Amino acid sequence: MNPETTIEFNVSKKEEVKIKVFDMTGKLVKFIFNGILERGNYKFLFNGSELPSGIYYYSYTSRENSQTKKMVLIK
Repeated sequence: MNPETTIEFNVSKKEEVKIKVFDMTGKLVKFIFNGILERGNYKFLFNGSELPSGIYYYSYTSRENSQTKKMVLIK
């Protein structure tokens, strides 16, 4: 992630999806998406240029799935 990364995921049926980015302390630093998505594959571009270098986590949550992944921002 330098300073952009693509967050990819699949939605198995129409449902509400939330994508958030947190710092290492668990503080929410960016709310990327909150809404209803149809079934399909999705890509969201996250630009971390306004954040300091460090380790971040993105969380993808829906009724069907939950996933958290680590990102390293190096400037």
